[in-house]
Amino acid sequence: MTTDKGDRAAYFPKIEAKYGQPMRYWHSVMKDIVDLKYPQQIAYLKEEHGFSQAHANALVMYSRGSKSSRRFDNLDGYLKNQD
Repeated sequence: MTTDKGDRAAYFPKIEAKYGQPMRYWHSVMKDIVDLKYPQQIAYLKEEHGFSQAHANALVMYSRGSKSSRRFDNLDGYLKNQD
């Protein structure tokens, strides 16, 4: 599991090691299935490539532009939109 405070790219070395392909390969796979919805992309990676849920989620969300699993960088960012 990653300790890089939500950085999805922190999963990439483990994905490369476990599934035997460099990230450029996995990014090209994501380009091929870009038109699928999130659940379909996750299912594809799990069924066709044996991905775990965590690895599939990290790759799919990164490919969709979400580089971090955190919504806010710090407490101030969270409190900024509160009353």
